[in-house]
Amino acid sequence: MLLAPPILLSQRKTETDDDWVRRCIHVDKYRDFPVNNLGAWHGGVHIPHTDAGGTANPVRAIAEGEIVFCRYPSDRISEDPLCYLGATDDGVVLLRHTLTLGDPEVNIVFYSLCQHLKQVRRNVLEGVGTLIKKGTILGTSGRVDGKNGFHFQICCDDTNLQKLAGRSTGNLDISKPGRSDITYGDKHYYLPSGTPFMASPDEKKATRPPLYISDTELFVTFTDKKVFTRQENPAGSSIYTKLSEAGVRLPAAPARDYGETVTWNEAEWICANYPGGSGWVKMTAPGINQYSDADFPHWTGWSLVDDDSNADSQCDSPVIQQWQQQINDEKSLKEKYFYAICRFPFEWDETTVDSRFSWLKQDNKFVQPAFNPPSWDKFLNHANALSFFGKLPADARTALSGRVWHFNPAAFITHINKASQVEYIAVVGTQIHNDPANKLSFIGQAVRYMRKYMQEGNRGVYTVLIFEEGYEDKHYAMLESSAMKFGFKYKKIECNTNLFKYLNEGSDRHCIPVKQLSIFCHGLQSEFAFGYKYAVSEKLSVDLQNYTMINENIFSRLGRINSYACRTAMGRLDGHSDYEFTPKINESLAQKMANYFDIPVFAYVIRSSYADTWGARSQRLASKVIKDPWFEKLSLEREVNIKLCGASYNIDGALNDVGAGTTPYNLTDEYMEFLPV
Repeated sequence: MLLAPPILLSQRKTETDDDWVRRCIHVDKYRDFPVNNLGAWHGGVHIPHTDAGGTANPVRAIAEGEIVFCRYPSDRISEDPLCYLGATDDGVVLLRHTLTLGDPEVNIVFYSLCQHLKQVRRNVLEGVGTLIKKGTILGTSGRVDGKNGFHFQICCDDTNLQKLAGRSTGNLDISKPGRSDITYGDKHYYLPSGTPFMASPDEKKATRPPLYISDTELFVTFTDKKVFTRQENPAGSSIYTKLSEAGVRLPAAPARDYGETVTWNEAEWICANYPGGSGWVKMTAPGINQYSDADFPHWTGWSLVDDDSNADSQCDSPVIQQWQQQINDEKSLKEKYFYAICRFPFEWDETTVDSRFSWLKQDNKFVQPAFNPPSWDKFLNHANALSFFGKLPADARTALSGRVWHFNPAAFITHINKASQVEYIAVVGTQIHNDPANKLSFIGQAVRYMRKYMQEGNRGVYTVLIFEEGYEDKHYAMLESSAMKFGFKYKKIECNTNLFKYLNEGSDRHCIPVKQLSIFCHGLQSEFAFGYKYAVSEKLSVDLQNYTMINENIFSRLGRINSYACRTAMGRLDGHSDYEFTPKINESLAQKMANYFDIPVFAYVIRSSYADTWGARSQRLASKVIKDPWFEKLSLEREVNIKLCGASYNIDGALNDVGAGTTPYNLTDEYMEFLPV
């Protein structure tokens, strides 16, 4: 599940997804999470109306979810009881979402709430109990105490926090490895005191003295081919700083080594920093434990705060109070709050308003003077008018009763989105035909599929792997133009060993599985002939003898393989004639791969056809008759590219999909689905 912020602003070209989410969830500093300016727990954030002088951006559903409760806004927001410190809207939409993570799958239920809406859409009001899609407009931002803005929060109960974080109290247990049922995001390693850092990952040199032996606990994070080390700040307050940020001067590590994972004798080594230098650490050594972002590691900032035993709304958490005392600058304190997951009473329960806010009737440093009976009654009436707990269905009341877990919305959204990344890969083989129509047909089809996946709004990594044999710089220039336009990457590979390595490792295959693997190449019976008729063809092919060099676990649970090579489903190795009566599809590469990877494989038992890649004959004839400007423009582009690189090419990729060929004549031309058996 890919989450979105409730307010959608245009993402800047240089802006990361995380920075964009934070900008969309712009927060009123006096109504921040988890504590407001009065020292009270605050279950969400107030998002001001940021469109000064214009119409507010609509408030949207952050993910698919069930409409649990809606309240139509009152038109008397400038009167008591809604007008307490200023006009306040009371429109509400409460959604229940189900997040599915892990293998085997785990369903995690959480709630998102929009309060103080000026308007709630009719389809939402009338849709209680039904599902709505992510991005559905719920309504518009209203006013809170006379200021434009609305309240937004995300919360869950004890059971679902345990499912989500793997624990419901304290720091991550570093005496044992992290969870294996749910993993995503960055890799993290706990290095106990006494961990040796070596000059080389070579086991044969292990008898040599280490460069350094740690005298404190260190935490290594491996992300996007980068490695950095954290250690706990000596000042306390459970803050973990990167060594490079702690003022330690680090010597330059070899460029080819630093930040790489190296496998040596089946042991994973990582070149990482230590105080004063860098060296190689054997990450499979005893005492070193591995985790992922799914463990919500405390050294990355996450804190589970559950130490306020009072039932009122005043924040009496010793942990929060310690942060406030030890962290002097506001920016660092806000960042500590950002990753806090806090357990305290649900804010909108009218049955507990009196007990939760009774502290306001006593002298305290936040509210002076204490509330007298008239001011207390006015506040009580206001709080009750905004509450709605008693109107919720029974299952929602059960989930949100008592003390529930609250998240900073931006932290929750950006973190959960780390679990949503998958990779879409297109593999391009060499092309033996050098005529203009065929030379770049495989590349054109790969670009078509990259464009297709990206336009569908799929979040992930998009990669074209292209075998180098037979292609020249002028051909890569065509692919480069498409990659720049659509934002995918491409990688040249020399042989099948390179292909296996990338499929197995990717940028981080542990965290980014393959969702779609589409193959565009020549094909022989049960063989991907990536180097068809080239002298090095044997080193480029994938067939029944070597496909198991690919790790069987590289695919996501919804993964699939699309083969657009000829005869992947033939089975018979001698099945190359124009008529075949016994294709043996159950012994084909398509079926074998479906069984091996435990995913569907789509393939042809006959030859495939790339003849319509740059336009079908019917399209060309129709264009001549009706003078289609779109087709004529593409035709002109291809003519220009023939002069540039000797081959037809459109920057948007192929016009038409790969189709079925004609032979063997007597077999089906269906694009067949092979399921695991």
